[in-house]
Amino acid sequence: MRKNRLLSLTLLVSMLLSASYAYAADATPYISLDAFGWGTCSDVNGTPYNLDGGQRAENPKSIVLTASGGDDYQAIINAIKANDIIYLDGSKGDFIVSKQMDIRGLSNKSIIGINGARLCTKWYVTPELKQQLIDANLDRYSTSSGTGGTLSNGASVNEQRELKTRQ
Repeated sequence: MRKNRLLSLTLLVSMLLSASYAYAADATPYISLDAFGWGTCSDVNGTPYNLDGGQRAENPKSIVLTASGGDDYQAIINAIKANDIIYLDGSKGDFIVSKQMDIRGLSNKSIIGINGARLCTKWYVTPELKQQLIDANLDRYSTSSGTGGTLSNGASVNEQRELKTRQ
């Protein structure tokens, strides 16, 4: 009985190790900066076209960008214009963009986020908006978790101040 348990445990561990090795081997092409991906879409008239992950270029160019801590707008635009495959590596933080990125006229590009990459924009509360919030007495409502409720659209929020702001 004890030998059967030991044999079963050994087999289970070997299967898990094999599966983990196979997963790592399968994931290798996705982190080697090679073009990957494929899909099919159609335009509004139903005419099909292919998506290919940047592989239509004879020698696809790729680049890895990391966030600068400042405005990454121009770096991202330059990377998209000059490369077929753009990896946004979020390991050093969020990518901040100061305005809408116009990428019209470009095709066969892949933008891939890795390591939790996020494109974010900063926005500021103007003095006028701040005064409106003060006039609405929002500072008297709690920001503690669990004090919120359900919005009129059915969504739930955790804080009372968020509930009153969004209502």
